[in-house]
Amino acid sequence: MLKDKLRQFITETLADYADEQTMADVDADDMFTSIDYESENLVRTKKRREIKQLWNKYADHAFFDDSKQLSVFHVVGKYGMETDLKYYFDITKEGRIPGIDIPAKDELSCAAYLATSPGSAYYSLGRSIQKPHFTFKRKRVTFASFYDVASEWLSLATDEDKEFYKSSGLPKRPESTTPLSSLPLGKDDIQRGHNPPRVLQEVIIDNWIIDTFFGHEKHREEAEKFGLKFELL
Repeated sequence: MLKDKLRQFITETLADYADEQTMADVDADDMFTSIDYESENLVRTKKRREIKQLWNKYADHAFFDDSKQLSVFHVVGKYGMETDLKYYFDITKEGRIPGIDIPAKDELSCAAYLATSPGSAYYSLGRSIQKPHFTFKRKRVTFASFYDVASEWLSLATDEDKEFYKSSGLPKRPESTTPLSSLPLGKDDIQRGHNPPRVLQEVIIDNWIIDTFFGHEKHREEAEKFGLKFELL
């Protein structure tokens, strides 16, 4: 009971913060959703970073990082990208490919659902989970939302961005106007009052290595070439 009251307090506090702060100091011209990598827009970048920091402060990381409780997957080519692995990975580094052989530092947007309720993914995500996708044998969740938060596209990062984040990896941050009330803090937020449980439309991960590539027959040879487990959709 005390735990539920504490969670309710935190959730309401975050919601209040969203109402009062996420729009503060953001100019009218900045209110539109943007996927740009905006290093030069200091106000907007600061808001993106603050939202992510708040989630990390209050989230139940033991839950979000436990693959037995939360199934995380990345839809390949979701926004029109090619599904070949060469568009995702530096295959010239065979044997040391980030994301396949060693942990990838650049963050990646995914979706997720309760591992105990796989049916909820098909119910809520529809065709997305029937498209080619990756699952992971290693990853760390750095952000989660019930909705698509229009996080920055790493493909739009500049050479200066890549150099600046060379050691830590390129971060992905939510849109500056993201309402914090839409961010789950743990398992209870996903389950409570929903049948089937809610799915997470955007989950950001880092330090990730692929486990299985679920794809079409045309993907099998390439996946197996790099030692990935492959399952036919």
